[in-house]
Amino acid sequence: MCADMDTVDWLPNTQFPEHVWCRLKVSKDEELLVGVCYNSRNSNLFPNNDELLQNMIHEVSNRHFLLMGDFNYKDINWQTHQASEPIAQKFLDCLEDSFLTQHYSTYQR
Repeated sequence: MCADMDTVDWLPNTQFPEHVWCRLKVSKDEELLVGVCYNSRNSNLFPNNDELLQNMIHEVSNRHFLLMGDFNYKDINWQTHQASEPIAQKFLDCLEDSFLTQHYSTYQR
């Protein structure tokens, strides 16, 4: 049997530009934030996008949440949790500092 879930839009304080969130009330006392984001690599339009993404992750990290999307860090080795680009390594460090786990697909066409 599936419980009723109420959904409500939710906005983080962080001004990361490409995201959408909803808040699911999963029980009387618990909620789950579900977010989808796109991390643009266009530094002309979004010069501090990486920093804003990390701020958003830190903002939600003390809650129950699921974040999905395209983070556009191509050089991350998810087996070793290492990256050759400094900005990608900062993203990995942000995930680690927030005690987060990345689930990824290795599906390729």
